[in-house]
Amino acid sequence: MKTSQTPKQRQKKRRDNLKLAGIIRMTVEMDKTTAQILRSIAIEHGRTHADVIELGIKMARRALQEPVIRQVPRSASPVPVAPNAALASLSAQLAELTAADDTDDSLLSMSASELRAVRLGLTGEVRS
Repeated sequence: MKTSQTPKQRQKKRRDNLKLAGIIRMTVEMDKTTAQILRSIAIEHGRTHADVIELGIKMARRALQEPVIRQVPRSASPVPVAPNAALASLSAQLAELTAADDTDDSLLSMSASELRAVRLGLTGEVRS
């Protein structure tokens, strides 16, 4: 007959097995939005949180090892050019948005986390 182990004994055995396998425990602190993104990626792809973090670290290493290629924008030219009709239209739209922004303070009443969620596209609806 097998004797039952206490939770403490089971946890110690698991930690010892992980240690033998070369796996270490880490504590990671992140904001609520990042945690939600991590959970959704893990669920969507059927992976553990540790797998998602490991893949993210590998992608970051690869991206940081690649040389940064800086390209001059196509619109940059040594000779100043007069704005065409499209630029004039854009400046008119910008003026309208600026005028509307001056009268609408709804974005200013949002908290930093709400603005971050809007910027990341995590909200279903946006305040009007």
